[in-house]
Amino acid sequence: MSENEYLVLLSNLREEGTVQAQFFVAIFSAFIVAIYAVGKKLSTLYLSLLTVSYSLFMVTPITASYVAVSNITAVAASYANEYPESIVEHVLIPYL
Repeated sequence: MSENEYLVLLSNLREEGTVQAQFFVAIFSAFIVAIYAVGKKLSTLYLSLLTVSYSLFMVTPITASYVAVSNITAVAASYANEYPESIVEHVLIPYL
Protein backbone atom coordinates (compact mmCIF):
# COMPACT_ATOMS: atom_id res chain seq x y z
CA MET A 1 0.00 0.00 0.00
CA SER A 2 1.37 3.41 -0.88
CA GLU A 3 1.92 6.15 1.67
CA ASN A 4 -0.89 8.21 0.18
CA GLU A 5 -3.31 5.28 0.47
CA TYR A 6 -2.37 4.84 4.12
CA LEU A 7 -3.01 8.51 4.83
CA VAL A 8 -6.37 8.48 3.02
CA LEU A 9 -7.37 5.33 4.90
CA LEU A 10 -6.36 6.88 8.22
CA SER A 11 -8.32 10.01 7.40
CA ASN A 12 -11.42 7.99 6.52
CA LEU A 13 -11.12 5.87 9.65
CA ARG A 14 -10.75 8.95 11.85
CA GLU A 15 -13.86 10.41 10.23
CA GLU A 16 -15.74 7.18 10.92
CA GLY A 17 -14.56 7.27 14.53
CA THR A 18 -15.86 10.82 14.87
CA VAL A 19 -19.26 9.82 13.50
CA GLN A 20 -19.45 6.89 15.93
CA ALA A 21 -18.58 9.16 18.85
CA GLN A 22 -21.25 11.66 17.78
CA PHE A 23 -23.77 8.82 17.55
CA PHE A 24 -22.90 7.72 21.07
CA VAL A 25 -23.21 11.26 22.48
CA ALA A 26 -26.54 11.83 20.72
CA ILE A 27 -28.07 8.66 22.16
CA PHE A 28 -26.68 9.36 25.61
CA SER A 29 -28.04 12.92 25.54
CA ALA A 30 -31.46 11.73 24.36
CA PHE A 31 -31.62 9.26 27.22
CA ILE A 32 -30.66 11.88 29.80
CA VAL A 33 -33.26 14.32 28.44
CA ALA A 34 -35.95 11.60 28.38
CA ILE A 35 -35.22 10.52 31.94
CA TYR A 36 -35.17 14.12 33.13
CA ALA A 37 -38.42 14.99 31.36
CA VAL A 38 -40.52 11.97 32.24
CA GLY A 39 -38.53 10.11 34.89
CA LYS A 40 -40.57 11.43 37.81
CA LYS A 41 -43.82 10.45 36.11
CA LEU A 42 -42.79 6.84 35.43
CA SER A 43 -43.18 4.01 37.86
CA THR A 44 -40.10 2.16 39.03
CA LEU A 45 -40.90 -0.75 36.71
CA TYR A 46 -41.09 1.43 33.59
CA LEU A 47 -38.05 3.38 34.61
CA SER A 48 -36.13 0.13 35.07
CA LEU A 49 -37.31 -1.17 31.68
CA LEU A 50 -36.27 2.08 30.02
CA THR A 51 -32.84 1.89 31.61
CA VAL A 52 -32.36 -1.76 30.63
CA SER A 53 -33.45 -1.12 27.04
CA TYR A 54 -31.10 1.88 26.85
CA SER A 55 -28.24 -0.22 28.21
CA LEU A 56 -28.86 -2.97 25.66
CA PHE A 57 -29.13 -0.46 22.82
CA MET A 58 -25.90 1.27 23.82
CA VAL A 59 -23.91 -1.90 23.12
CA THR A 60 -24.04 -1.09 19.40
CA PRO A 61 -22.52 2.44 19.44
CA ILE A 62 -19.98 1.46 22.09
CA THR A 63 -18.86 -1.51 20.01
CA ALA A 64 -18.78 0.61 16.84
CA SER A 65 -16.60 3.20 18.56
CA TYR A 66 -14.26 0.49 19.84
CA VAL A 67 -13.95 -1.06 16.37
CA ALA A 68 -13.27 2.35 14.80
CA VAL A 69 -10.48 3.10 17.28
CA SER A 70 -9.03 -0.40 16.85
CA ASN A 71 -8.99 0.01 13.07
CA ILE A 72 -7.28 3.38 13.32
CA THR A 73 -4.54 2.08 15.62
CA ALA A 74 -4.00 -1.06 13.52
CA VAL A 75 -3.63 0.93 10.30
CA ALA A 76 -1.43 3.51 12.02
CA ALA A 77 0.84 0.77 13.38
CA SER A 78 1.05 -0.84 9.96
CA TYR A 79 1.84 2.53 8.40
CA ALA A 80 4.54 3.19 10.99
CA ASN A 81 6.13 -0.20 10.29
CA GLU A 82 6.08 0.24 6.54
CA TYR A 83 7.23 3.88 6.49
CA PRO A 84 9.44 4.33 9.57
CA GLU A 85 11.16 7.45 8.22
CA SER A 86 7.95 9.30 7.41
CA ILE A 87 7.48 12.60 9.19
CA VAL A 88 3.70 12.15 9.15
CA GLU A 89 4.01 9.01 11.26
CA HIS A 90 5.88 10.82 14.01
CA VAL A 91 3.24 13.57 14.13
CA LEU A 92 0.13 11.43 13.59
CA ILE A 93 0.64 8.36 15.78
CA PRO A 94 0.88 10.06 19.21
CA TYR A 95 -2.44 11.84 18.65
CA LEU A 96 -4.31 8.60 17.95
